[in-house]
Amino acid sequence: MLNNISKRATEFPDNPIRGLEPLASQARANGVNVIPLNIGAPDTNSPKESIKSAIKFLHFIS
Repeated sequence: MLNNISKRATEFPDNPIRGLEPLASQARANGVNVIPLNIGAPDTNSPKESIKSAIKFLHFIS
């Protein structure tokens, strides 16, 4: 089945963001709190100050 994949597809470079995962894993192993912000799915809440600022801005422009 792999014979049907184009040469261009097989030579496509890896995503550079994914290359950071080994570094993040090593940091976690060393006790560093790593906040995963890649792939658009952070598992943290937005700071209340950021939410208040965004609301204030939206009221200002409307």
